Order: sequence, then C-alpha cells, then structure tokens
Amino acid sequence: MEKLSLKKKLLIIRLYLEGLSYDEISVKTNVGKGSVHNVITELKAGRFPEFGDLSEQIELLRELAVDLKRTRITPVQAAVGVSVLARLQELGVEPGEIESISALCRTLNADGIDIPLFVRAALAFEEEQRRTGLSVDELETKVKSLEESVTRLEPLAKEVMEQEARLTELTKQRESLAEEVSELEEHHEALQRKREARNSERQNYRVA
Repeated sequence: MEKLSLKKKLLIIRLYLEGLSYDEISVKTNVGKGSVHNVITELKAGRFPEFGDLSEQIELLRELAVDLKRTRITPVQAAVGVSVLARLQELGVEPGEIESISALCRTLNADGIDIPLFVRAALAFEEEQRRTGLSVDELETKVKSLEESVTRLEPLAKEVMEQEARLTELTKQRESLAEEVSELEEHHEALQRKREARNSERQNYRVA
C-alpha cells in the first residue's frame, strides 16, 4: 500500500465528506482506490484526532453530502434552507406541514394573489405581534380602533388642510399689501420732499 502524507489523507477525508465516490476521490487525488478505502476505514475507526470523535456521525455526514451532491444543492444553499426551516418552526410550522403550505401558496398564486407580498405581510404582522406582545385578537381590536380614529379625524384633517391653505393665501395677501404700503410710503416721502422744496423756494423769493 502506498504511503500517504497526513495532508493527502485529510484531503481524501474532506472529499469523502463532500459526497464524492471512491473512484472520484481516487481521480482527484491521484491515489489508488484501495488506499482511499483504507483512509476512510481509518476515519471510521476514529484514528484521526484532527476530526475528533466522529465515528457515529461520519455516515450521516456522508449521506447528507451525497444527497446534496445528487440534488445539486451547495452547502451555502443548504445552510439557507436550514435557516428558513428554523424560522418556519419559530412560526409554528412543522416540517411535515411545509408541503401543504406550498400547495396552498400555489393555489393562492393561481387566484392571482401576490405571494411574495402576502408572505411579507405575514412576516410584518408576526414582527408587530412580537414587538407589541399583543395577541392576534388584540392586534385586530387595535387596528379597528385606529381605523375608527382615522375616520373620526378625517374631517378635522381636511379642515386643517383648508385652514392651512387659507393661511397661505392670507400670507401672500399680507406680503402684497406690505409691498403696496412700502411703495405708498416712498411716494409720500417723495411728495413731502417736493413740498418742502417749494416752500423753501417761496421763502427765498420773499426775502429777495
């Protein structure tokens, strides 16, 4: 049997846990299939302290990697899927219910309902419920109360807007009147200067 370095053995183990077959590992590492088999046997026997005590989990990891490889799902996508699954469980959705919910979403989509919008609304509702600590019935009561308040305040809001518009108009009129007053004052001052000039001329004429 060929002697393999620790680095080569760890590479074989990594490829094995990624779901590759013995033949694929042999080709990628340029190591005989028998040597690959021996390394995996040592791994399962717990002879690689670098991997800790994985003897009971190796086959599960291997099966998971094979499933991911077969379905062409990357580890990153799998991690996102696990995160989504955990989120659904937080919302009280069990894994066995996902298919029925998916079927419901397809039905809603067939009815012309915007599914992404529907989901965002549901998540927003759940976030509001968590933020306020109110039950669904309490939130519904609060929403109805707010709707009644809006209905009650709409006439007042309309009146306020009308008064604001009136105030804006009066402000414009005041500014216009202020300009007219300023012009009249300037005209009055000009007339006053002319009158004073004529009086001065008359006095000078009398003296002469």
